[in-house]
Amino acid sequence: MKCNECGRAMNGTYTIGKTKKDGTRSKFYYYKCDVAIKSKGQNCSNKKMVRCEKVDNIVLDIFGNATVLLNVLKTLYNYQKDALENNTAYLEKINELENKIKKAEIAEQNVISSIGEVTDPDFKMKLISQGEELSKQIRQLRKQKNELNVNKKNKA
Repeated sequence: MKCNECGRAMNGTYTIGKTKKDGTRSKFYYYKCDVAIKSKGQNCSNKKMVRCEKVDNIVLDIFGNATVLLNVLKTLYNYQKDALENNTAYLEKINELENKIKKAEIAEQNVISSIGEVTDPDFKMKLISQGEELSKQIRQLRKQKNELNVNKKNKA
């Protein structure tokens, strides 16, 4: 602790209380400005003495509160870290599904374009079948993407 007048260290001291009925005397511990004690008030006029018990209790409260706050901050940090990791995984899955959908849509458009140019009926049927399969795949991918979005909203 530092003196609020001269800024120098405050040291512990004690006073002895009155004699009790049983003949004992209590000691009361204080913090007092070291400069004021040594110079007898000439270099520092701070005559105040602060009870050690009060300071000790305040310090213990501060450290106790700091420990509680630290635990709260750790919990909050872990929560945010988990949320970020979950969100990153979610976004990666969504991006992966979107890329698959785009590729399947391009393939489907290519198949549709090719159907009009083909004259062989058997090959045309194969292309139509392939187009239907791509349409089915696109619906399944969109369904998966929608389910991911619904699950994400339900967790939020």
